[in-house]
Amino acid sequence: MKIQQIQTNISPAFAARCPQIRDADWVCRKVNHFEHISLTKYRKQILDYAVSKGALAEGQSVHALRSLRPIGKRNNNLLKFYEFYKNFAETFSSVRKDWENVVLNDAQATVKMIKQYNDCQMANCGEDAFLAAAITRLNGVENVYTACFTKDKMSLGHQVCIFNKDRSEFDGKIKPFNTIIIDPWIQKADFANLLLKDYKINLRNFIDFDDVDKIKFANKYIYKIDFSNTDISSLKEQYPKLIYPYKNRNFMEIK
Repeated sequence: MKIQQIQTNISPAFAARCPQIRDADWVCRKVNHFEHISLTKYRKQILDYAVSKGALAEGQSVHALRSLRPIGKRNNNLLKFYEFYKNFAETFSSVRKDWENVVLNDAQATVKMIKQYNDCQMANCGEDAFLAAAITRLNGVENVYTACFTKDKMSLGHQVCIFNKDRSEFDGKIKPFNTIIIDPWIQKADFANLLLKDYKINLRNFIDFDDVDKIKFANKYIYKIDFSNTDISSLKEQYPKLIYPYKNRNFMEIK
């Protein structure tokens, strides 16, 4: 098995979509231009391989691999993958703990986040959502947020970038064909009411999205990105490639 970043099969029909969704797609691709591996996806890839080889049953933990005896090519390969996974998990945990030791404003956090992508090439949905929100805010959208899906007010552990096309504040309520989700982790961006249905397929192996009508965004898991004008000027100077490049109209412009 070749260990690599898992890609989602996407064939967006850019020409058929509204300009704001095309711009959201651009943000999504910008985040994924930073090469990185998701620990969650990597674990799933190992589990799928172990199940396909008969070493684990569906539903078993990846840590069950440590009980394998180092006999035969299959077991030796799986033990090697598991050891790599453990080291990856420990390194990623250390990277995450590093954030706990500092107090940063959102602009400083953006710089630190980009450094994490460049130096460690490790990120999960939380990092992807924050970077997408930072890029969206950097390009002029004032009310842009990260938010975590909840069901019955409990976090489902998946975070996205979210905002309203009409630039109004997002209060946790999805406005059909107005609220937009950018989710670099599954490499998709679309109106929230459409993407929630898509999650039933794309996240079925990670999160229970069966009862889509119960999926909410509880206020305590909604965070607004805050940049000052000075922050924006500084970040644009440091990261010119994150600036919307097309000249025929402004980013997320509504005509």
